[in-house]
Amino acid sequence: MYERLAAQLYREGEYGIPGSANPYDFAPGAPLFAAAIYNLIGDVSPLAARLGLAVAGTLGVLVVYLLARRLAGPRAGLV
Repeated sequence: MYERLAAQLYREGEYGIPGSANPYDFAPGAPLFAAAIYNLIGDVSPLAARLGLAVAGTLGVLVVYLLARRLAGPRAGLV
């Protein structure tokens, strides 16, 4: 559903799937991020969106590690 929402954002500029009973039941972060990737590459590519989300998630883990290490030491960073 998130990929459909992202494609709708990219193509139509609107959030929500036409005909859906509850188009706003989904958090907007992932579809917005995927739509931004679609804008960067110029086409709808679920693979590119998934790779972008994987890279963002990996960077998020690294940032949390670095923050924990800085605030509470190397052992806390690993935990």
